[in-house]
Amino acid sequence: MQYQDFKKKNSGEPLMLVKKELKCGGNLPLLKFRMLEECGIVEHCFTTREGGASNGIFSSMNLSFTRGDNEEAVRENYERLAEALSVSVGDFVLTEQTHTTNVIRVGAQDKGKGILKERDYLYKSLSKFKNLKVYESKGNFILCKLEDKIMTAHELREKLIPKKIIIRDCQSFDGLDEYYFRVCVLKPEDNRYLINSLKELLK
Repeated sequence: MQYQDFKKKNSGEPLMLVKKELKCGGNLPLLKFRMLEECGIVEHCFTTREGGASNGIFSSMNLSFTRGDNEEAVRENYERLAEALSVSVGDFVLTEQTHTTNVIRVGAQDKGKGILKERDYLYKSLSKFKNLKVYESKGNFILCKLEDKIMTAHELREKLIPKKIIIRDCQSFDGLDEYYFRVCVLKPEDNRYLINSLKELLK
């Protein structure tokens, strides 16, 4: 892909084509405004259909979860975009498209909305445990407290290790005691494995 491949309405060239090398070995072509790039005030880009992991009619840089594409492929596309922009996927904020003049103002507190769907699943699933107090999170982890105090977070951690699951004992955190622990938001299959394992231990 070359910049000349794009149709232009006039002879000016406000956009520039940048190819970002990725750890997977490929590259991700991004279109950027020259003036914004030169001033360095804001990181920005327009993606093309190249450089992604999607196949078939979605080939290859599809960024929509709602068009029938494989969800893992879409997540991989966001991972590649995040890598190219030197940010975390959890920094993105996604919304449903509406053909209106509505504008949503977002800030740091909105990071991850629309992209970290697994966080919502994990939060709701953990909240179903009667002996857990679960705290809302805006990051890629969720803080929990063992309310019945039948075991400590350290003891729970030791029971999960044989299952190759690691949780964070938060006793060393300011204001928290030995019943607090933290879990990370992982891939769908890992999050479901965690919940099923907790069901066996927190009956």
